[in-house]
Amino acid sequence: MEQNDQQKNNFNFMNLKILLNKEPLSVHLISLLLQKGKKAKVQKVVFEFLMQCEKQFNVDVFEFLYYIFFINKPYFNLTNKFIGKKLVKVPYSLSLTKQYNLLLRLLVRFSRKNFQKNFSFTLLNEFINLVNKQGSFVKYLDDLNKLTETNRVFLYSNKLKKTNFR
Repeated sequence: MEQNDQQKNNFNFMNLKILLNKEPLSVHLISLLLQKGKKAKVQKVVFEFLMQCEKQFNVDVFEFLYYIFFINKPYFNLTNKFIGKKLVKVPYSLSLTKQYNLLLRLLVRFSRKNFQKNFSFTLLNEFINLVNKQGSFVKYLDDLNKLTETNRVFLYSNKLKKTNFR
């Protein structure tokens, strides 16, 4: 019985190790975490994060990550522009790849801000907060949506300024 569990764990380990280098989400997460060329350590952290997710939620890891990211991805981001003499945050729409990129960058940023003993554990805690719609990461996404709603007038006015009606 223990041998079967060990074989199953080895099989999962090999599958995740292969997927870690082929799955775009994990490759992008590795590149965001990479600092000073320590790729082996970063791969280990991401692998531990994925294994902990699999144990915590008992589902296919990448399908679950894509599902959670699809639900929580930001559709707009804000940029500063001068309108007259006033500096205003103007929303602009994001493509699908930029939505996932922004979501992963924010996840890494808030994980680094709330760093604990082990980074894979910290990343998992931030991800659990994202699943449960709690924490500073979700608050930031809500604030981003509120600012986009309040400043959406500038989005349309900029498009109108660019178009020529004559």
